[in-house]
Amino acid sequence: SEQKDFVALLKDHEVKESKAVSIGNYIAGTGSPEVFERPEELANFLAQYPRDLAPVQRRRILEHWFAQKGIAVAEELLTRTGMHPKETEKLVKEDEKKKRVAEGNLWTVDVSDTGIPRVRMIKDTAEPGTTLAEATAAAKEIGKDYAGGEALVTFNESLGRHMPNFKSDFVKQHPGAA
Repeated sequence: SEQKDFVALLKDHEVKESKAVSIGNYIAGTGSPEVFERPEELANFLAQYPRDLAPVQRRRILEHWFAQKGIAVAEELLTRTGMHPKETEKLVKEDEKKKRVAEGNLWTVDVSDTGIPRVRMIKDTAEPGTTLAEATAAAKEIGKDYAGGEALVTFNESLGRHMPNFKSDFVKQHPGAA
């Protein structure tokens, strides 16, 4: 069976017999019926044993197993499998940041104590973000709510920043507020 063959392969890669059997049983018992045919799924299961299988060892096991099966494995998957978990986490964060940059979701709106909205770039990928157009529109709406119909600030395209809206009654009365 595939499970026994996989356990034998683990032993060939210097995994203790008891651990190899335990890993094989766990993967066969909790994985999908085709777990030994799916590189991504098998890599995820092997990653759950960081103390027993070093990253380089996991990569070699995957390469060897799928080479025997004649199944192609994506180089990116092999690279990630052979990395330390902290490196993998860093790579995932970089991918997330690249995705957000591609989508343009890097902006958010902050509101000061005086109710003045400010559009700014997000600080990290955990912070929710929107496109610049959405953030600017939200800032205008927030400003209208506070100023009673007229936005407190306007976006000056030529300068590329927000400026006080001197048409607003609130800004006329409190020139330093915006």
